[in-house]
Amino acid sequence: MIRRSARVLLLGLIAATTACADPPTPVTPTVPTTIEEPAWTGTLTINGGQTLPFNVLASGQISVTIFALSPNVDNTVRVGLALGLWSGQACTALITNDNAFQTTVLYGTATVGGAFCARIYDATGKLTEPVDFDIRVTHP
Repeated sequence: MIRRSARVLLLGLIAATTACADPPTPVTPTVPTTIEEPAWTGTLTINGGQTLPFNVLASGQISVTIFALSPNVDNTVRVGLALGLWSGQACTALITNDNAFQTTVLYGTATVGGAFCARIYDATGKLTEPVDFDIRVTHP
């Protein structure tokens, strides 16, 4: 009888201990950051614009960075930079900076994967000559 009571008490303690334990924390898989390769380079003409479509595989932060504009005497060249959604034919800008310069970064957050785009353009005709650009895009 004592052994049986001890077993019941021991099972009761094990059940009570298990019931009070914290539930396991779900593990969220980490999505690696993708850097669009090769770097997006080209020449922006006066009153011109160029678009880079890219696919995002998961939700997360997207960044578009102007690494270089040339010629760029005294860092005075200003261009338009945009981040948006790609329709397959056009870039619908969601985040824009019409006064972007070398080292400007645009940040956005993708809530789901899908087709996105970056765009560089001569905002309101500010260019006085064509400029070469080097832009980097990172995303999940």
